[in-house]
Amino acid sequence: MRRWQPWFVGSALVLVGGFLLLLPLGAVSDDAPVALRAVSLAAGWVWVPSLLTTPVFGVLARRENKRAQTSRQAELAVVRQSGHEEGRRLTAALLAGLPLQPLAVWGVVLEEGEQAHLDFPTNYARFYGTNAAYQHVTGLFVGSAGFVAAGVAMTALGNSMRRSQARAEAVQRWREQEFLRVLVTDRRLICLVGGQWTSFYYNAVTAFHPEPENQSIVFEFSNAVPLALYGPSLPSLIAYTTHRIHGVHGLQNHPALASLR
Repeated sequence: MRRWQPWFVGSALVLVGGFLLLLPLGAVSDDAPVALRAVSLAAGWVWVPSLLTTPVFGVLARRENKRAQTSRQAELAVVRQSGHEEGRRLTAALLAGLPLQPLAVWGVVLEEGEQAHLDFPTNYARFYGTNAAYQHVTGLFVGSAGFVAAGVAMTALGNSMRRSQARAEAVQRWREQEFLRVLVTDRRLICLVGGQWTSFYYNAVTAFHPEPENQSIVFEFSNAVPLALYGPSLPSLIAYTTHRIHGVHGLQNHPALASLR
């Protein structure tokens, strides 16, 4: 819980607000009404301490943020290490030929004989471009020369902006980025994309690029655009899918899996 950031924000607001208030009050003369002079004096007494408290609270808030950031990084490191160790244990079990305990799956209907072995949340993305098009606008402007010139210029600017936006949309990049649930079976990955279950079968994979150290994997398919999954649980998925696609030979020899062996 952050203690000093609210104090810093409050003190900074007093500093800025008091300064803006004192600008007109600073011109108050000695013969001004008593109430107005009292307000000016009170504003000064409130504003002056903020000159001292704002930098103090700022330093305290900065130190607090650094401690919080360090704590988050330490927690993330623990989660990443735990995920990697889970991947190593699964790799060892698969290399030893140990049977995996199937998961009971409810809600998703599996194919006959299909077994689920992993179920976890992770980050998801797809790589593709779009066939974006823009609508070219023309206009007829009647009036003074300045009005016509301004209308033509604005129309050209609008067309240019729409054309640039269409080009940006057409560029291939990672899209549909989402944090979702992945159900891993002996035949496919089943991802809950936008509230709908979508399947990616291993027998349609044409290439895949596992990176256990980066906790990510990219699949290429013969019938779909590339899929990327990334997150702390990915080392286990990498071990499992490598085994499903390349067998024990892949677990033993794939160069990207050296850290899991």
